[in-house]
Amino acid sequence: MSSFNQLQNVIADFFNLNPELITEATTAHDIEQWDSFNHMELMSSVETHFKVKIPFVEIMEFNKVGDIQSYLKSIKD
Repeated sequence: MSSFNQLQNVIADFFNLNPELITEATTAHDIEQWDSFNHMELMSSVETHFKVKIPFVEIMEFNKVGDIQSYLKSIKD
């Protein structure tokens, strides 16, 4: 399973959505439950799944799912 598919699944599981609805362009505005509190909780789930620690400054810069994916890719390469 690709890292993007894994990220899709983490986000979909967190928000109880179909993973196919999550694209790189998906933003918090696209998911009703994705508020600032849930953003931090979601990032915690992402960190746990990928076994990484994402600096708070980076977390606050994520505007769409693609930003999270790009960050994960940059630290895994």
